[in-house]
Amino acid sequence: MKRIFLYILSVFTLLSCKNSDNRFSLSGEFDHLQQGEFYIYSPDGAILQLDTIKVTSGKFEYQLPLKEQATLMLLYPNYSEHVIFAEGGKEVKIKADAQKLSEAEITGTPENEEMTHFRLENLKSNKQKMIQAAETHIKKNPTSRVSFYLFKEYFLNNPQGDTSKTLALYRILTEAQPDNIQLRALQNKVLGIANTKIGQKLPEFKLIGIKGDTIHTAKLKGKVTLISFWANWRNSGYVIYQSRKLKRQYGSQLGLIGYSLDVNSQILKGNMKRDSITWPVYCDFRAWGNPLLEKLNVNDIPYHILVDSENIIIARGRKLEKDILPEIEKRLQ
Repeated sequence: MKRIFLYILSVFTLLSCKNSDNRFSLSGEFDHLQQGEFYIYSPDGAILQLDTIKVTSGKFEYQLPLKEQATLMLLYPNYSEHVIFAEGGKEVKIKADAQKLSEAEITGTPENEEMTHFRLENLKSNKQKMIQAAETHIKKNPTSRVSFYLFKEYFLNNPQGDTSKTLALYRILTEAQPDNIQLRALQNKVLGIANTKIGQKLPEFKLIGIKGDTIHTAKLKGKVTLISFWANWRNSGYVIYQSRKLKRQYGSQLGLIGYSLDVNSQILKGNMKRDSITWPVYCDFRAWGNPLLEKLNVNDIPYHILVDSENIIIARGRKLEKDILPEIEKRLQ
């Protein structure tokens, strides 16, 4: 009987260890926050939708089945974010003050500690200095997952960036990480940057909207038009709220187009009705599967492209208030 018990116990232990190898754990604690919640998502598909993490007595725990490495993003109520480098069998911890989220310490793996060091070291840097720091870090650490993230954050997603510098850094990373499939997959996007920069003509496309309406570049001519890329699993409510606000403010002067990366038609159509979306919205329910996103160099959401009456790109970026609104205000006074 004792042998049977020991056998069952050993099998259970082995299974537990095996499962833990495929499970990523994230835990943490906040000062100045006893109860609350924030969100977590994955830009590379490890999480298919926005998950909620609840904070109780200043602490939280979150686990995710994970067989491969993944990038996770924590989204806080103030819309600030933290990147987490996840891997099955690993445990990452966060220690933060809810009033000073930018100073959070994320530990547990070399990559997260490397990213924390970079962030804290450049805490007071302006945008240009951050770009310079990211370039230096990438050149010094070309094999790092952190360098891959910094490349996407400060170069690939920077509409005002130096194209030649972006191409040079991409070559450095691909030479150092020849087996990085995600990095290789960015090749066409990197090469396409020059064709979608501010000052370039918007590439031609034709889409059939959710309501059967045709969204065609030829129809955009004649007015300033804002194209917003979003999804219900990634903070779409704020983008839609701002779009309605702009529509009320500028009326027919400003054209609006929504491009949803949702995968559930019922959720999207229900939210469109609830949010009173009256402007054209396109969605093929393939998330990132449409090659148009690559053609337009859209690598993250929410994202926005603003074109003038001749379909020339006059602004683009992830931050509506910072990247887009100043140009709208200047053009539509």
